[in-house]
Amino acid sequence: MIFSPQWHALGREAELAAEQLATGVTQLGRANHAQKGLYLQAFFALSIGLERLAKLVLVADHAINNGGAWMDDATLKKVGHDIDALLRASEAVGLSLGLQEAWGARPSSPIHAAIIGNLTDFAKLSRYYNLASLSGGKASQLPEPIQRWWNEVATPILALHGGGRRAMARRDQVAAFAVPLEGVSVVIHHAEGGLPIRSVEAMMQQAQSAPVVQRYGRLYVMQIIRWLSTILVELASKGAYQHRLEAFLALPEPFALFRNDDTYLLGRKRWSCYRLGH
Repeated sequence: MIFSPQWHALGREAELAAEQLATGVTQLGRANHAQKGLYLQAFFALSIGLERLAKLVLVADHAINNGGAWMDDATLKKVGHDIDALLRASEAVGLSLGLQEAWGARPSSPIHAAIIGNLTDFAKLSRYYNLASLSGGKASQLPEPIQRWWNEVATPILALHGGGRRAMARRDQVAAFAVPLEGVSVVIHHAEGGLPIRSVEAMMQQAQSAPVVQRYGRLYVMQIIRWLSTILVELASKGAYQHRLEAFLALPEPFALFRNDDTYLLGRKRWSCYRLGH
């Protein structure tokens, strides 16, 4: 069977969006105070992936509502690059579909909102922060992206998910290892929030917090991706089987991996739309 150029175009765009998102959550699950470049890789990939996925939702919805006519260049440019605005537009599409499943409702906790705010500003301007801070450019007036993420996303995650027996065990471990090394070691480092790390104990505490931030940061981002993917899959089904738009058959497959429950999202560390298993 020979598929149309539109099928191929949607398929390529879907794979691009899905793989950017997969790369982003993989890197976010690895980022820590000693490897800050991984945070920035995650922010780039996630901001691109969310924009492209949301635009696929809007393009698909437009075609369904306009007899299979695709959104023209001028209209697509007006959509812009504002991730928050794109997600609000996608939310309206989802509501119009009357999705019944739990994943069809937009995740709306303060942590989800902070993630969207961070990625929106990163996509629009603060991705240039490092170079702008050298030249005094406009982006340098914004909060440094990693510090902002730590303060607005990671810190609330630690407050919500960083307690319990495991936290007590981590504190005991830090005390056992750090005390003998104090006074005979020098530590010069900086935490994600920008504060200097000057002791073995502080360095170990920061390192111990990383797995919680990595795991749950990935989960909250994945919940947003899962919601958008659910809208797109529903549109693809409606377009292909109710409106006989063959090109829509290319949309669902790259996003199938994201449509799993929270237990799966928490447990999986490496993501790719080309590798469905662990």
